[in-house]
Amino acid sequence: MSGGAAGAAPPREAASVPGVVPAPAGLPWWVRDLVAGAPRAAQALAGLGRVQAGTPSGRREGRAAAVLVCLSPGSRAVPAPKGGAEPLGDLLLLERAAGLRAHAGQPALPGGALDPGDDGPVAAALREAQEETRLDVAGVQVLATMPALRVPPDGFAVTPVLAWEPVPSPVAAGDPGEVVRVLRVPVAEMLDPSRRVRVTWDRRLPGAGGGEPATLRGEGPGFDVGPRPDAGARDGAGSGVDVDARDGSGAGLLVWGFTAALVSALLDAAGLAPGWEGARVVPAPALRPALDPLPPPAPAPVAAAGPPQRGQAAPGPVGAP
Repeated sequence: MSGGAAGAAPPREAASVPGVVPAPAGLPWWVRDLVAGAPRAAQALAGLGRVQAGTPSGRREGRAAAVLVCLSPGSRAVPAPKGGAEPLGDLLLLERAAGLRAHAGQPALPGGALDPGDDGPVAAALREAQEETRLDVAGVQVLATMPALRVPPDGFAVTPVLAWEPVPSPVAAGDPGEVVRVLRVPVAEMLDPSRRVRVTWDRRLPGAGGGEPATLRGEGPGFDVGPRPDAGARDGAGSGVDVDARDGSGAGLLVWGFTAALVSALLDAAGLAPGWEGARVVPAPALRPALDPLPPPAPAPVAAAGPPQRGQAAPGPVGAP
């Protein structure tokens, strides 16, 4: 997480849910429903960061952070689940770089820890979004903030900031050392039952008080977004590789963890989601053990022939494929 970006728009603080700021004129119905349901989503997420017995506090326990839930009009006509004619829009997501110390290779909402110069969580969310995705924050309308949520295993206290970008600006990865790619994911993909999955994961943690290592296990919602080999057959005409993921890479993304839990709670509370009945179970990608040092640098190759040696491999995924 880097310092404040030059040229950032002045911060626009929103009242904490349920005291949201007045909705801008012309706000789409589905965005209004998401904001109205945010208090119920916050209640559903209240136990998200509960510490399991025998596990230590996070290395960033209680440090304030914020994420931007940035919604925008979509570029694909999608039938509205409530029968309206207005199409659903997009959600801004990113994929973190594989070499990061924390949350390496994971999907995320733009955001990060509050810097000393940030005037609250809204300012931090906008600054981080500008740095990570090159989002033009001058065109972003802040709608509401949710109460801070504890996010394991690090223990950050993360404030979700709900926002609307009526005219989507170009986005791209800011620092390639931190962000691999940026996507505008259609909300409709997260409502498609064939793309809603249950993600299982475990992670090794050091034992509390220097005791035996503990294993943190969990299962949560996930979304298989972006293009798939059978996208044309399963999603019908008008979808497929060239339109499902708007980062131009042609690669899909498994959204899971805190990001998926937050998005799922918001969709559920807004009355948009179809539920999780019949969702297939998939393992999370391999996780680096929390608080472990990074793998050591690879030694220099001793001969020209053959591929260069790599660093220590991460532990493999768990659960059924």
